[in-house]
Amino acid sequence: MEKAIQVKVGIVLDTNVTLADSSLRAINMSLSDFYDTHNSFKTRIVLDVRDSKETVVGAAASALYLIKKREVVAIIGPDMQGVLGVKTYISSSKELTYLEARWRKRFGGEELNQFGCWAYDAATALAMSIEAISNVNMSFNKSSRNDDIGTDLDDLGVALSGPKLLQALSNVSFKGVAGRFQLKDGKLEATIFKIINIEESGERMIGFWNSKVGLVNSLKVNQTGINSRRLRPIIWPGESILVPKGWESPINPKKLRIAVPRKDGFKEFVKVTRDGNTNVPTVTGFCIDVFDKVMEEMPYNVDYEYVPFETPDGKSIASYDEMVYKVFLGEFDGAVGDTTILYNRSTYVDFALPYTETGIVFVVPVKDDREKGEWVFLKPLTKELWFLIGASFLYIGIMVWIFENQADYDFKSQNTADKMSNVFYFSFSTLFFAHRKPSESFYTRVLVVVWCFVLLILTQSYTATLTSMLTVQELQPTVKHMDDLKKTGVNIGYQSGSFTFERLKQMGYDESSLKAYDTPQEMHELFLNKSSNGGIDAAFDEVAYIKIFMAKYCSQYSIIEPNFKADGFGFAFPLGSPMVSDISRQILNLTEGETMRAIENKWLVGEKRCLDSTTPDSPIPLDHHSFQVLFLIVFVASLILLLLMLASKMYQRRQGNDQYYNVAHEEVNEEGNVGDGDEADTNEHHVLEVHPLLVQEGSVRHRRRKKLVSKTIELVRTAVPPSRTNSV
Repeated sequence: MEKAIQVKVGIVLDTNVTLADSSLRAINMSLSDFYDTHNSFKTRIVLDVRDSKETVVGAAASALYLIKKREVVAIIGPDMQGVLGVKTYISSSKELTYLEARWRKRFGGEELNQFGCWAYDAATALAMSIEAISNVNMSFNKSSRNDDIGTDLDDLGVALSGPKLLQALSNVSFKGVAGRFQLKDGKLEATIFKIINIEESGERMIGFWNSKVGLVNSLKVNQTGINSRRLRPIIWPGESILVPKGWESPINPKKLRIAVPRKDGFKEFVKVTRDGNTNVPTVTGFCIDVFDKVMEEMPYNVDYEYVPFETPDGKSIASYDEMVYKVFLGEFDGAVGDTTILYNRSTYVDFALPYTETGIVFVVPVKDDREKGEWVFLKPLTKELWFLIGASFLYIGIMVWIFENQADYDFKSQNTADKMSNVFYFSFSTLFFAHRKPSESFYTRVLVVVWCFVLLILTQSYTATLTSMLTVQELQPTVKHMDDLKKTGVNIGYQSGSFTFERLKQMGYDESSLKAYDTPQEMHELFLNKSSNGGIDAAFDEVAYIKIFMAKYCSQYSIIEPNFKADGFGFAFPLGSPMVSDISRQILNLTEGETMRAIENKWLVGEKRCLDSTTPDSPIPLDHHSFQVLFLIVFVASLILLLLMLASKMYQRRQGNDQYYNVAHEEVNEEGNVGDGDEADTNEHHVLEVHPLLVQEGSVRHRRRKKLVSKTIELVRTAVPPSRTNSV
C-alpha cells in the first residue's frame, strides 16, 4: 500500500482556556474518525499546535512561526465574537448523539459544547479539501531578501497548494454534527440562532431567529402566523417581566434644558409666569401638558426642566426661528411650544410628529345677507316653478270645463264667457280651498281632491321658505375667496413673529398692507377699524390660532377658501436625537386615545361655544324638480278620468236608445188613450223626433233623466191634435 502524504496543518490556541482545550480534542477526534472511515485516502493531516499565550501578539507570532518554520498549508484558530443572549442553534441528529456519547465516555462525562462541534466539522472539512487536491504540489516556495528594508513577512514562504486549497474549502459541503457545513465568503454561515435569557439557574430559551422567517418562538410550528412570532417573556433582574425604566435610555443622564417661548397672546398654548418672590418661572398651557404626558409614557426616565426663551428683561422674543436655532447650537436640548414644523427649520433640528390640526386659513368678517325688497315674496320659488304652477291651473280649468259640460245642464246652458270665468274661478279658488259650489261631475270631484293635495304641499313649502328668507339671519362673508382680497387691496393681519408674514409676501401681498397682532382681542379690534381706518379686512393664520379666535367671535367672522397646507405644531430636538422616534410614537398613542381630548377640553374649551366656524347657507329657492312627481300625478290622474268618462259615454250611448224610448212610451200611455193606429204612428213619430235629445243626455244621473223624460212627454202632447188628448 502506498504511503500517505503527510500534510502539515497548524493550530493556534490559548491552551490555558478550557474552550481551546475542548476544541483541540474535538479536532483530534474528528481526524481520527475521518481517516478510520477513509483509510484509502492519499493524504493525512499532521497537526502542529502552538500556544497564543492569551495575547494577540502571541497568536500572530505563533502563526508566523508555523508558516515560516513549520511550513503548514493551513492554520486553524477560534474566531467567535460573543453576542450576549444569542447562541447558534444545533439541531439534534444521530451523528451528534453518537459523538456526544463517545465524548462523555472518553473524557470522563464532560459535555460536548458547540465550539467542539464546530471544530470537529472544521477538521473534517479541511481533511476532505486536502484530499481533493492530493495531486497538487504541497511544497513551499521560499523567497529571501538581502536588503535592510525587508520585514519578516517578506521572508515567508508561499504554499503552492494555497489557492487550490482555498477553492476546495469553498466548494466543500456536507452534513456535519453541527448541521450543514458550507462556507460563504470564507465564513461558516449559521441559519438558526437561539435567543436565551440568563438566569441564576442558567440559560432559559425564549425563542429562535431563522434567516428565512426571522424571530419565532418554536421551530416545530407553522412560522407564518403572528402568534408564532411572540417570544417567551424575558425575566429581568428582580424577577420582573416589565422592562425597568432607565435600561433603554438613549440619552445622557443630565437634566435636559427645554426651551419654551414667552408669548404675549394666545396663552392657551404656552404661558410663562414668574413667582414674585423667588422669580422661579412656571410654565403651563396646552403644549406643555401634551409634552408632560408624552414624557410620562416614555419607556425610560427623562429628567428635564423648562427654560423660558425671552429677553434678559423678561419680554417676548418674537422669532421662533431663533429659538429653534438655539437648539441647533446646543444652548437648549429641545424646544416645546406652539412651534410650527417648517422645512427650513427641519434642516437644523429634528421634529417629532405634529400633535395639532394642520393648515393655514383666511378669516374675514360676515354680514347679514337676508332677502329684502318688495318682490321678495316671489323668491321662494324659481321662475320655472311659477310658470309650471300657472300652467297647471289652466290645465285643471280646462279639465273641469270638459267634465262639467257633460254633467251640469245649467252649466251647459251658459254662454262661453260665463263658462270660462266660472271654470277658472273654481280652479284658482282651490288654492285657498274657497270653492263653495258643488260640482255635478264625479270626475271633477276626484280631480279636485288630487289637485288640492298638490296645492297643500306647494303652499306649505312656499310658506316655510319665505319665512326662512324673512326671519333667519343669513351671515355671509364679505369676501368669498382669497383672490378677491388681492383685487380690493385691503389690509391683512398676521400674528407677530409668525412665518405667515413671509408666506403672505410670497403670495404677492404688499408689505405695507400687512398688519401684526399679538392677541385675539387685538385681532378683533383691527377688524372693527377696517382698512380705511388702519385696521384689517382679513387675517391669515394657522388653524390652531383661528380656532381660539373663532371660539370668542364665531358669529362675526368666517373662514374662506382656500386652505393652505402646514404641518402643525411639533417638538424640536437636535439633529440625530434618539428620543425623536420614541416621542413620535407616544404622540400617536396620545392622539388616538381620550387623553388628548381631555387636554383639549381643559385649555381649548372655548371651541364648544362655536361648533361650526362657517356661516349657514342661504335658503335655496324651490324649483320644479322638487315637485315634478306631484305634477305628474295630477296629469296622469286627469287623463285617466278623461278616458273613464269617454268610455262611460260610449257605453251609455249604446244602451240608451231602447231605454229612453220605452220610458217615454210608457209615460204617454199612462196619461190616456192616444187614438187609432194612424194617430199612434204620429205620436210615435214625435217621440222619435225627440229621441236624439234623450240620447245626448244619456250620461246624466237618474234624477236628471226623469226631468228630461217629463219634458219629452210635454213635447209629445203639443204634437198630438186636441181631439186626441182629451184624456191627457
